[in-house]
Amino acid sequence: MTDLNKLEDTWSDLLFHVRRSVRYHMRRQAFFERWHRLTGWISVVSGSAAAASLIGDASGNSIALTASLIVAAVQSLDLFYTPSEMARRHSEYRRRFIELESGMVCTPESSDADLRKCKESRLAIEAEEPPLLTTLNLICHNEMLVAMGFDRREPKDKDLFSEIPWLNKRLAQFLDFGEFSAY
Repeated sequence: MTDLNKLEDTWSDLLFHVRRSVRYHMRRQAFFERWHRLTGWISVVSGSAAAASLIGDASGNSIALTASLIVAAVQSLDLFYTPSEMARRHSEYRRRFIELESGMVCTPESSDADLRKCKESRLAIEAEEPPLLTTLNLICHNEMLVAMGFDRREPKDKDLFSEIPWLNKRLAQFLDFGEFSAY
């Protein structure tokens, strides 16, 4: 393999990882935004139920108490885990990876120095990221392969894809477990 081919392969590999990171942070941002909206909705509904039961009649105190406890619990989770802040952080990481991707795609002729600079930029972003959820990262990896035209049903492409159990996929935004707990 010539040095030029090796540089092109390394450049393509780096671009793949940057694009996967964009997908990863887009998914994390969307997850935290949905979480924040859901906790707000639960709080409004429960708070309204508590108010209505208190205003409606005195026998609704148990409903009011339950609804008030739900509001307190949901708001405590929202305050403790700060999903709106987490969404903002992942949005920022996504933006930075998109900027890096843009710089890579818009570089007509790449050199070893350009590659080194892009790798440094990627590592600088990754150094600030929260711990990676491996299963979610593998899901994004598989999505990138599909976006690039690979097909998991094709024998030549099958080994490129990661097989992820159903339960792991469903819990990917929350935790990693089993063989997916680390690379």
